Amino acid sequence: CLSDFRNLEAPVVEKARSQERADCEQRRQQQDTGWQLVMERPNFRLWRRPIPGSHLYQYRVFGTYTDVTPRQFFNVQLDTEYRKKWDELVIKLEVIERDDLSGSEIVHWVTHFPVT
Repeated sequence: CLSDFRNLEAPVVEKARSQERADCEQRRQQQDTGWQLVMERPNFRLWRRPIPGSHLYQYRVFGTYTDVTPRQFFNVQLDTEYRKKWDELVIKLEVIERDDLSGSEIVHWVTHFPVT
């Protein structure tokens, strides 16, 4: 929730902030159904839950990086060629289809897992 990242100090805002936090926590609890914590480290948590009707999982990651800007992080995640150089977990990573109109890509990504 956006309110988790704001630093609002005005007393008038406090009541609205309390309600917003309560609403946010309620939504978070509803969304947490079925998630299993797979890994927890300082500044990093990874969860997964099964996708109904398949053998696949949906993953959710929460992490904090203090040595790069959000834009730098985003750009590195999208650069599949560069990721092959620095990510030791990658076995195979290639864009197999790209839609120039929407900018979306289908990526075949094979990685070592579980992460230790």
